[in-house]
Amino acid sequence: MASDQQKINYAMAYLRRTKTVAELKVLADKVAASVLADDDHVVITSNSFVGGSASGEVRFPADIVGQAIEILLAELAPEDTQNPAGDVAGRYVDFSCNPLRV
Repeated sequence: MASDQQKINYAMAYLRRTKTVAELKVLADKVAASVLADDDHVVITSNSFVGGSASGEVRFPADIVGQAIEILLAELAPEDTQNPAGDVAGRYVDFSCNPLRV
């Protein structure tokens, strides 16, 4: 039986080959809804590409697909997956009203 990491790697390879970034974003929303609704699997039933299309059924565990999509989106569209608050490491606010001494 394949490990979760192997399943994620396969899902990433499949999605990288068959989906655009826009399609990944739409699929990410559907997968998130599925995971939050506690559904077990996501089924991809068709795919279209330049010059043709294909149909069939590919079943993935919803959490595996979700992880694969998020990894791909972070790789392919990093500007869309950054923390909206930005990197806050090393920032602080001093409300003590005491002068800083160095």
